[in-house]
Amino acid sequence: MKQIFTDDQQRRSFFESMNLGYRSISELFLAQSVSKADKPFLILESLSGHRRQVSYAEMSEHVERTANLLTNRGIGATHRVILHCGNELEFVSAFLACLKLSVVVVTTNTRLTAPEFEYCLEHSGASFVLTQQRFSEVARSARLDEKAIIWLDASPTPAPSTSADTAALVHHSEQRASDILDLAVVQYTSGTTGRPKGVRLTRANLVYGAYAAADTEGLTEADTVLVHLPLFHINALCWSLLGVIWAGATLVLMDSFSPELFWRAAIRNRCTWAAMIAYSIAKLRDHPVPEKHHFRCWGWGLSDPEVDTHFGVATIPWYGMTETVAPAVIGIGAFGANPVGSMGRPSPHVRIRLVDANEAELTDNRRGQIQISGVPGISLFDGYLDDPDATAKAFDEQGWFSTGDFAGWVEGGYLRYAGRLKDLFRVGGEMVSPVEIEVLVKSIPGVQDAGVVSAPHRTLGEVPVLAVVPNSTVGDLESFAQYLIERCTEALASYKVPRTIFFRTVLPHSTLHKVDRKALKLDLEATRDTLRFSFTK
Repeated sequence: MKQIFTDDQQRRSFFESMNLGYRSISELFLAQSVSKADKPFLILESLSGHRRQVSYAEMSEHVERTANLLTNRGIGATHRVILHCGNELEFVSAFLACLKLSVVVVTTNTRLTAPEFEYCLEHSGASFVLTQQRFSEVARSARLDEKAIIWLDASPTPAPSTSADTAALVHHSEQRASDILDLAVVQYTSGTTGRPKGVRLTRANLVYGAYAAADTEGLTEADTVLVHLPLFHINALCWSLLGVIWAGATLVLMDSFSPELFWRAAIRNRCTWAAMIAYSIAKLRDHPVPEKHHFRCWGWGLSDPEVDTHFGVATIPWYGMTETVAPAVIGIGAFGANPVGSMGRPSPHVRIRLVDANEAELTDNRRGQIQISGVPGISLFDGYLDDPDATAKAFDEQGWFSTGDFAGWVEGGYLRYAGRLKDLFRVGGEMVSPVEIEVLVKSIPGVQDAGVVSAPHRTLGEVPVLAVVPNSTVGDLESFAQYLIERCTEALASYKVPRTIFFRTVLPHSTLHKVDRKALKLDLEATRDTLRFSFTK
């Protein structure tokens, strides 16, 4: 066995040595719901304008009622369930209820097609689906008995009351005494290298994730965290929701994203923190920034002083993935504190190195693959569900986890992201990262969105091509294309300069609005329209 997979007792001892004070999220949430009973825990903000506030004590009752519902339907500690919900009360109450009952939660993307949903159901071994009526078509497409589908928005959690009946329920669902290394959550990767893999997260992973998120983000009970990203992803689930529970803070949950709802929710709830992505930043740029807001920090993928200045918010750059549980790279939440374009420095909770193609560690400014060292089942994921081969391939003999992402060291021990291994392509003898080109192009006035893929070339093998969504200020497209090429030529080595520019009204994106390069490449290969400008042979 590889060194990373130490025996369970060693892993338990490591967890105990962290002195976190809690052995489960349920234990943590119970403590917070008692000590902060009347404090707002969850504020639900709807695009329709509806707002609902739930205190810690009220949330505890919602969780208890949902736990009773699940127990009455025969769901217990030996079961796995699919949680297929939007950013609403039902997701939060069902998630916490499952953890309370030691039921394994499989969170699924609400945009899945019926075949994709069925794959997750079958692969995970889930025997129940917890969902909402608006997802009935996908839920009923799976080969499940109707009794195995629980409609959480039908009648699962009546409004809390102070009646004797409600009080009698509060301690009815007893949490099973579970091992900290028991499986708690399964989240599926994007499947860019084949079928999606189920990432195993233990009870200890969740406690560590809650602590590390609050610690690296500097969350305290005084914070109000705005969440517009989907809870079925690790970012919103762990980096925000669990971090809020650890800190005893307040979570403002948007049921969908729009610039109008974002600022309305931020202002009326005096939000101090938000996790952002490039898509939401771009959308917010098209709308006026309120004269006064209360954000002290935003967390997103890179340090961009222009963005900080535009919105009046200090960015904490960060990097992580489902497998790292919490941010593995984190910056400093202060104006001008992080090198431009960097994504932070290694988190104090893990070790990071960059390696070349032969897995030799790089200490100079060359770019290499990011590898992370931690403890599986605690500070790193516990392997891939029912896939020992994929798990073994993910780690080397010394226990370093290979992320598949590339980066380079910059001044001060910071890292600058350079793209996914699968996205890199070779122009002649030089490796090119599409992310590097995209970051530059997106910084050019007039660009709303941009994506880079490779195209075949008769002598160089491949060359970069660029797809751009211009904003409303752009007039003549051919002149603008020439301007983009000039800017790229000034800032990039010649082999990185795009050979062709396509203009689009929208680009294909994944759930978190990262450019879907596979779909983009197919689109560009098929196009013969006039919104295409070539510059070199």
